[in-house]
Amino acid sequence: MEKDFKVLIAQPIAPNKNSDFWRQNCNKIFGSLTFENKVHGIYAERVSGEGGPYAKHARVRNNIISKFLKDDFTHVLWFDSDVVEWDSDIVEKLLAVSCEDVVAPYVFIEDNDWWPFKRFYDISGFRDLNGEKFDYKPPFYNKLNGDITTEVQSVGTVCLVPASFHRKISYDPNYIDLEDPKDGIEHNFFFNQVRALGGKVIATPNIEVRHAFLPKYGENFH
Repeated sequence: MEKDFKVLIAQPIAPNKNSDFWRQNCNKIFGSLTFENKVHGIYAERVSGEGGPYAKHARVRNNIISKFLKDDFTHVLWFDSDVVEWDSDIVEKLLAVSCEDVVAPYVFIEDNDWWPFKRFYDISGFRDLNGEKFDYKPPFYNKLNGDITTEVQSVGTVCLVPASFHRKISYDPNYIDLEDPKDGIEHNFFFNQVRALGGKVIATPNIEVRHAFLPKYGENFH
């Protein structure tokens, strides 16, 4: 299977006091991945924040695609720099779910003293087909039948995206979610466009990553 795919591992890094630490973590992530046909794309430059509430995020993602995405790439794996637990074969696992659709693992916060339970992290990014955010506590998505691999509206933190979508769609720095103006992140716009082109966005609880408990690293949640 691997010979049929080439994956850009795309990792934005916030240019802050911990950027060197998170860069090291990015290199650790990339070096651990067992999928061989991959290229690393790290981006830590400052960009303008003019536009919507997540304008910087949108510009950074557009710049990563512009700088690193070559014609022979089949997929982009967005992988936040502050993910601290992951499966080394996560690329293979995501491709096995679907190689034609966007696929994302569930994202939880690493164990900590604040929340003595398995807490979902990216509730701004993960939204069901009605636009409702995932819950931070179980059941995270399907309150009737439990969490299962399913089509959703949007995901975040870590996701595998067919490169063809990035060649057709850019992130919009001016995006504002009128129903959620303070918390409509850049992914919400992008994945709505993916779905408008006939693509699917899939979230699976069968694959998990853990995001850093940021206060442990001297940072606020973002």
